[in-house]
Amino acid sequence: CLTLASAGAAVIVGVRSAERGATLHRKVARRSMTGAVHTLPLDLSSLASVRHFATAVAGRLASGGWPPLRQLILNAGVLSMDRADTVDGVELTFASNHLGHFLLTTLLLPTLRATGPGRRPGSRPRIASQLNPSREC
Repeated sequence: CLTLASAGAAVIVGVRSAERGATLHRKVARRSMTGAVHTLPLDLSSLASVRHFATAVAGRLASGGWPPLRQLILNAGVLSMDRADTVDGVELTFASNHLGHFLLTTLLLPTLRATGPGRRPGSRPRIASQLNPSREC
């Protein structure tokens, strides 16, 4: 996300903790980027958290508080060696790596279609998914 922000993009990042969000904002400030990084709380293992995040993003986009949503990049994930269940009663790794991403995409797809890349006839939303342990954010 820092690479995108340094290229002038406004980036929305879901963070599990306020501390990680603050750390990310400090990195952006140190690098004096031309873009912006916005953080909102998000726990992909909680369907309620995913719904809340999607509603908050769509609301800020609709109010004009943020620029249009052009791409959705999904690159968060977790690997738990021991079985653990989420508050929704789903195995943690499956919930975080699959269900959370699927629900987030489903909830943001209408917004992405409405504001996406140029809204040219026949253009499609851009969605990328990759688990990358060396990610910058």
